[in-house]
This record gives sequence, structure tokens and C-alpha cells, in this order.
Amino acid sequence: MLEGYLRPDRIVLNLPTENKWKILEILTRVYCRGMAENIRDEILYSILWREMKFSTGLGGSIAIPHGRCSCVSETGLLFCRFKKAISWESIDNRKVNYIFLVIGPMEATEEYLDILSDISKVLSRKMLKKALLETNSVSKIYRLIINAEERKTKRQG
Repeated sequence: MLEGYLRPDRIVLNLPTENKWKILEILTRVYCRGMAENIRDEILYSILWREMKFSTGLGGSIAIPHGRCSCVSETGLLFCRFKKAISWESIDNRKVNYIFLVIGPMEATEEYLDILSDISKVLSRKMLKKALLETNSVSKIYRLIINAEERKTKRQG
């Protein structure tokens, strides 16, 4: 399922900041490349609003910041990896190495929840997280995530 939402040009490695709010701003800018500034601002606002309500740090070194807004018509993902873990106010008080940014339209509730669930299932695999941490190749990271999703689907089918 993640393959239809993640693209290699939306994979970011090792941003030069450790500030959670600046990271969200940068990731939104990357996600919104080619979009109008007002759309980027609305998406950023939805992400920041959600993060201020409750931290999206799920534990296990994973954060899934997300937002829904009326300015987008389809759901999309961005993946970011930090070799040196950063603070994120996670539920387990651990720092974060892996961030999945999820953006979706207001009306796509079920699809949105399915994607959040799929991300947490894929990143619950310790070997995958280790491989994602060790590689510096965007194309390899993309393949690792998509292949992990395909293996998960085959096991369920």
C-alpha cells in the first residue's frame, strides 16, 4: 500500500537541524515542491496544529507527523531518516531516527488510518530499521520500504 504514496523524491536523509518544528517546516517544503505557497502554508498549519495537540512520536524511534486539509486531493508520504536520533517528545521518551510525514484530504479518513497503520507495522521490523539506518542511498531506502510492504502483504494473503 505504501508504494502508491511514497516517491523517491520525497525521501530525505539527515537534515542539518535537530529542532522538531524546523524539521516539520523543511519536510513540508520538500513535500510541497512545485505547489503554490498558500497550499504549502495550509499543509504546514495542519501538521503543526496536529503536533501541538499531541506528539506524533510513537516510540521505537519512530514519529509519524500527519495532517489532513481540504487543499489536497490525494494522500501522500514523505520519509525522513536521521542517523543521529533527535528529540521528538515520543511516548517512550526515546529519540527518533525515522519520520514518516503523511498528508491527506479531509474526506479520506479510512485510507489515512490504513496508511498510518501500515507505516507502524512496516517500521516495527528491527532488521528493516537497521538497514534503513545503515544505508545512505535514497533509492535503496525506497526499495527497502516498498519491499517490506510487499512482504507484509504476501504474508497476510
